[in-house]
Amino acid sequence: MDHLTDQDTNHLLETAKIGEFNEPLVVTTMEQNRLACLNMARQAVHTLHIYSQDLDPAIYSNREFVAAVTRLAVSSKHARIEILVRDTNPIIQHGHMLIETMRKLSSYIQMRKVCEEHMDFTQGFFIADERALVLRKVVTRFEGVVKFNAAMECRELLKTFREVWLKSEPDPKLRRLHL
Repeated sequence: MDHLTDQDTNHLLETAKIGEFNEPLVVTTMEQNRLACLNMARQAVHTLHIYSQDLDPAIYSNREFVAAVTRLAVSSKHARIEILVRDTNPIIQHGHMLIETMRKLSSYIQMRKVCEEHMDFTQGFFIADERALVLRKVVTRFEGVVKFNAAMECRELLKTFREVWLKSEPDPKLRRLHL
């Protein structure tokens, strides 16, 4: 689908259905990443997995995304949102809208700082319901691919996610400070 205009791509990123839209979409901008993640988060019914450099505020720190994550977290006792972040300092220094929600819904939303052993993993990704994927080959850049029906690829990335998750720990600096 290389012949799509940015406007066509953005429309598909906003409207494509998880498990139904089979064409990969190339994304190049922060806005396209934001649209894809928001659409997938709104549709998710079980899980979200995020592997990010710094939990990109432009993508994940906005009312719409936080509302979608909150809806998922409270929709089922089996809902699970897991976030791996390489650098928590920007989140702590500048704040992040998702952090307060994570603190309130800590049984459903968990974040861990990537362990030193896996700091050289260069990709970033967002996976919804183990089927839909936003994949960035370089975690610090917005160029990537979006797939709304990629269960096999998601399974492979989730193996990596799980391996890193088990070796990583929550950053104590992200806990609420009671003064």
